[in-house]
Amino acid sequence: MTNQVSVVESVNQGIVATDSFIGSMNAMKKMMPDLVKKNDSFHVHPSLLAIRDGFNVRDYSKYEDHIESLAQQWLDNPAMIPPLMVTFSFNEGKCYIIDGHCRRIALARANSRGAEIERVPVVLFSGTEDELDAVILKSQQNAKLSPVEESIVYKRMALRGRTNQEISTILRVSLQQVTNMLKLAELPTVLKDMVRNKTISYATMLQLCREHNDDFAKIEQLIVAEVGAQGEGETEAKKPRRFTARSMNKNGVNFTKTVKAQASTVLTRLIGSLQGEGEQVVSLDAEMVTLLMQIKASMHQEEAGEPKNDNQLELAGVDGTHPHDHLIVTDGSEDELNVSAEMAGATV
Repeated sequence: MTNQVSVVESVNQGIVATDSFIGSMNAMKKMMPDLVKKNDSFHVHPSLLAIRDGFNVRDYSKYEDHIESLAQQWLDNPAMIPPLMVTFSFNEGKCYIIDGHCRRIALARANSRGAEIERVPVVLFSGTEDELDAVILKSQQNAKLSPVEESIVYKRMALRGRTNQEISTILRVSLQQVTNMLKLAELPTVLKDMVRNKTISYATMLQLCREHNDDFAKIEQLIVAEVGAQGEGETEAKKPRRFTARSMNKNGVNFTKTVKAQASTVLTRLIGSLQGEGEQVVSLDAEMVTLLMQIKASMHQEEAGEPKNDNQLELAGVDGTHPHDHLIVTDGSEDELNVSAEMAGATV
């Protein structure tokens, strides 16, 4: 049974209390030692916080709104800011940030505006280099990483000698996601910049690489030509021009699952009616004719409809647990690439 101590009993035990509320967590711990535990949370002066060169993969210029929001939070209600995760260097006397780089930048900004915050909540991290990278990708405290930023972390793990399977196990993601992220990390800077700037989604970029056998110069030319053509005749600023999956299939149509299923049914029945090889005459019954007419009508509707964007591409036969899993790239002559919705990209 949970211990219940009255205000009078609390005072008699040397525990400071006001009305029916305990005045500190230490008092609660004394009152309920089995239910209240102290963890590894500490408070340090901002001057002890440091950043390890090359560890964080963020392009901070892309997170100005996020950082400004955190700065205002430091000013208005700093108690709501999650603790920073750090490792401590005894030789340097510094706390190197593992998770919380944007919060540190925001803290400096808030203090420059008069916040006068001298104690920052931190928790101590102990683990391997791989586990540190997992924290970057998996933390839910902060703004998500972009796909390009994620790919840098995957590449860093690969450079430490980790196999794709090991990375998959450590990060608890599919092998397909690891393959796609490492592929993205290998792209030339000019193509990665196009993904960073959202000129093209990383999913569509990987599809282009597959279809053009990694001819990066040709891929760049295709994207530049398409995006430039979108801006022809414009007299004022409009929404950002983008190269989408539809740009690769201007003369084609992305059919719905219903149309594909109908076509598959017709093809299966036609094949089943064939007798041996050579020229043959196949008779279509009324049901088959009706089905063919339905497909024809659906095709006309698709051709007349609005083009699908990157976020509306069909995912046929994909059962992934992460948005990146919907990108399937396999080795061999029959490899396929099923493009998923564009990522919005795990953390600060």
